[in-house]
Amino acid sequence: MINVAGGEIHIRDFPPFIRFELEEGFRRKIFARFLKSVCEVEVDISPEEFWSSAEEEFELSRYELIFGKVRGRILKTLKKSPLSAKEILERNPDVSANSIYHAIMWLKDQKHIKKKGECWEAQKRFF
Repeated sequence: MINVAGGEIHIRDFPPFIRFELEEGFRRKIFARFLKSVCEVEVDISPEEFWSSAEEEFELSRYELIFGKVRGRILKTLKKSPLSAKEILERNPDVSANSIYHAIMWLKDQKHIKKKGECWEAQKRFF
């Protein structure tokens, strides 16, 4: 929001092709105002339980963070045991068969997975 002669002009009033460059001092003022609006919330959870759940979430999502959503899910799925492409599809029902196929081929080309008989298995432990 910019104050112009007693009136107010909001950034959203400008068309999207207009860019603004903010001075460092102005950025600090905006950030300081934002921090004042942030409040603390007390949650009834022990620190041990919090960190345990944070570690669990990291365990679940780190493959996706590094390899992307579909490739990460495949590697995470194969971490436990070798599976056929059909089983990978069954364990990831919200991902299309085409996406799974292309991700498997990419992972194979990068030597992250290999096929033994009918099943795919992870080549190495990443974590």
